[in-house]
Amino acid sequence: MKMLKMFISFFLFNLAVSAQQALTVKITSPQNGATVSGTMTVTGTSTCAKTVFLSFDHGAFEKANGLNPWGVVYEPGSLASGSRKFIERAEKG
Repeated sequence: MKMLKMFISFFLFNLAVSAQQALTVKITSPQNGATVSGTMTVTGTSTCAKTVFLSFDHGAFEKANGLNPWGVVYEPGSLASGSRKFIERAEKG
Protein backbone atom coordinates (compact mmCIF):
# COMPACT_ATOMS: atom_id res chain seq x y z
CA MET A 1 0.00 0.00 0.00
CA LYS A 2 1.37 3.36 -1.05
CA MET A 3 1.25 6.28 1.40
CA LEU A 4 0.22 9.63 0.05
CA LYS A 5 1.46 12.71 1.85
CA MET A 6 -0.63 15.84 1.61
CA PHE A 7 0.20 19.36 2.58
CA ILE A 8 -2.58 21.86 2.99
CA SER A 9 -1.80 25.50 3.46
CA PHE A 10 -4.08 28.45 4.04
CA PHE A 11 -3.80 32.00 5.24
CA LEU A 12 -6.15 33.93 7.41
CA PHE A 13 -6.07 37.69 7.26
CA ASN A 14 -8.14 40.70 8.08
CA LEU A 15 -8.80 43.19 5.35
CA ALA A 16 -9.50 46.72 6.53
CA VAL A 17 -11.58 48.65 4.06
CA SER A 18 -12.36 52.23 4.89
CA ALA A 19 -15.87 53.38 4.22
CA GLN A 20 -16.04 55.82 1.34
CA GLN A 21 -17.00 59.24 2.62
CA ALA A 22 -19.23 61.37 0.49
CA LEU A 23 -17.87 64.53 -1.09
CA THR A 24 -19.41 67.50 0.68
CA VAL A 25 -18.86 71.24 0.48
CA LYS A 26 -20.75 73.87 2.49
CA ILE A 27 -20.66 77.65 2.90
CA THR A 28 -20.58 78.54 6.60
CA SER A 29 -20.15 82.32 6.36
CA PRO A 30 -21.84 84.59 5.51
CA GLN A 31 -25.02 82.85 6.62
CA ASN A 32 -27.88 82.48 4.16
CA GLY A 33 -29.84 85.75 4.05
CA ALA A 34 -27.12 87.82 5.79
CA THR A 35 -26.63 91.48 4.90
CA VAL A 36 -23.04 92.26 3.99
CA SER A 37 -21.14 95.22 2.57
CA GLY A 38 -17.63 95.96 1.40
CA THR A 39 -14.95 93.32 1.18
CA MET A 40 -16.13 89.99 2.52
CA THR A 41 -14.61 86.60 3.13
CA VAL A 42 -16.75 83.62 2.23
CA THR A 43 -15.75 80.55 4.25
CA GLY A 44 -16.87 76.97 4.42
CA THR A 45 -16.05 73.35 5.10
CA SER A 46 -15.55 70.29 2.94
CA THR A 47 -14.92 66.57 3.23
CA CYS A 48 -13.09 64.36 0.74
CA ALA A 49 -12.37 67.38 -1.47
CA LYS A 50 -9.22 67.88 -3.51
CA THR A 51 -10.18 71.41 -4.54
CA VAL A 52 -13.02 73.81 -3.66
CA PHE A 53 -14.35 76.50 -6.00
CA LEU A 54 -16.79 79.37 -5.46
CA SER A 55 -18.86 81.36 -7.95
CA PHE A 56 -20.42 84.78 -7.27
CA ASP A 57 -23.69 85.58 -9.07
CA HIS A 58 -23.18 82.74 -11.58
CA GLY A 59 -19.79 84.11 -12.64
CA ALA A 60 -16.63 82.10 -13.22
CA PHE A 61 -15.63 79.69 -10.46
CA GLU A 62 -12.65 80.82 -8.39
CA LYS A 63 -10.41 78.38 -6.51
CA ALA A 64 -10.74 78.72 -2.73
CA ASN A 65 -7.82 78.82 -0.32
CA GLY A 66 -7.63 75.69 1.82
CA LEU A 67 -9.99 72.75 2.10
CA ASN A 68 -11.40 72.41 5.59
CA PRO A 69 -11.90 75.21 6.31
CA TRP A 70 -11.65 77.02 2.98
CA GLY A 71 -12.15 80.67 2.10
CA VAL A 72 -12.40 83.20 -0.72
CA VAL A 73 -12.16 86.98 -0.35
CA TYR A 74 -14.62 88.99 -2.51
CA GLU A 75 -14.68 92.69 -3.24
CA PRO A 76 -18.14 93.30 -4.72
CA GLY A 77 -17.20 96.76 -6.01
CA SER A 78 -20.08 98.98 -7.05
CA LEU A 79 -22.87 96.41 -7.20
CA ALA A 80 -26.39 97.63 -6.63
CA SER A 81 -28.15 96.55 -3.45
CA GLY A 82 -30.05 93.30 -3.72
CA SER A 83 -29.83 89.55 -3.33
CA ARG A 84 -26.64 87.85 -4.48
CA LYS A 85 -25.81 84.20 -4.83
CA PHE A 86 -22.69 82.18 -4.06
CA ILE A 87 -22.39 78.68 -5.48
CA GLU A 88 -19.82 76.27 -4.06
CA ARG A 89 -18.35 73.34 -5.96
CA ALA A 90 -15.70 70.74 -5.11
CA GLU A 91 -13.61 68.11 -6.86
CA LYS A 92 -13.16 64.80 -5.10
CA GLY A 93 -9.69 64.05 -3.78
